[in-house]
Amino acid sequence: MNRYRNARLRLASLGAVLSLGLALLFGAQTAGAVQYCDPYAAGSYGTCYGPYAALSVNAVVAQTSSWTTCAGAQGSGGAFYGQYFCASDFSCHTYGGGSLTPLAHNHEGFGQTIYGFTNGSWAGSCPRGGPVSRAAGSASATDAVTGAPLRSYASGSKTCLSVPDGTVGEGITCVPKAVAAQRGVMGVLVDGADKTGAELTSNKRLFALAPVGATSATISGASGTKVRVPVKAGFVQVALQGGEEALNWDITPAVLALP
Repeated sequence: MNRYRNARLRLASLGAVLSLGLALLFGAQTAGAVQYCDPYAAGSYGTCYGPYAALSVNAVVAQTSSWTTCAGAQGSGGAFYGQYFCASDFSCHTYGGGSLTPLAHNHEGFGQTIYGFTNGSWAGSCPRGGPVSRAAGSASATDAVTGAPLRSYASGSKTCLSVPDGTVGEGITCVPKAVAAQRGVMGVLVDGADKTGAELTSNKRLFALAPVGATSATISGASGTKVRVPVKAGFVQVALQGGEEALNWDITPAVLALP
C-alpha cells in the first residue's frame, strides 16, 4: 500500500490548489446549508463529526481525486448506523432519516483536508438518474449478499455507482463519463463502529461498475497475492480479506488503487 500512497502524496501541492477550488465551489451552496469538516485537516485515519440531525444525505469530498474518504453515521446512542461507504474523491451515503450524527472519515494513512455536507446541502451530493446505456446493455445486478439491486446511472457529465447498505440506505460515488469508460467506478462498504485515528475494520466489500468490454478484474495484494473476479451483469463485487491494494481490469494495463 505504501507505494500507492507515496504516489498520492506527490499530489499534495495540487491538493492545495484544488482545495481552494472546492472552497469556492462550496461557497455557492444554498442558504442554510449544513457543511462540516471545513476547515478540517483530518489526521491519519481521522474522523470528524457533523451536526446531530434527521439525516437523509451525508456527502464527503476528498482534497484530491486520488484520495479516499468514507461517509457514515452514528445513531443517538452512539452506535454505528449501517456501514461506511468509501470511495476516491467523493463518497456519499443516503439515509432514511432518523436522529443521526454524520461522520466523515479520512481513509488515508496521512492527513488531508476533507469536506462534509448533510442533507443534500451540496449540489453534487448523492445525484440520482436513470440507468446508464452500455455496449452490452444496461448494467443491472443484485448484491450477492442482500439481493438488493446494484445500480449505475448518468448524472450530468458523470457516471454513478449506487450500492445498497442493507435497509439503511445506499452508498453512491460518481466519476466523469470518460473516466468510467476507461477504469470503471469503484466503492467499498465497510462494517464496524467508528474508530477515530485508526484504520477501519478489515471487513470490507468492494463493488465496481466495469468499463465497457471488461470481462474480469484481478485484485492484488501487498504480498503478491492475485485473485481474479469475473464481471457479472456489468459489475464486480468481492469480499476483501485484508491487504488488498489494487484492481486491474483485463482490458487495460492500468493498475488502480482500491478505495
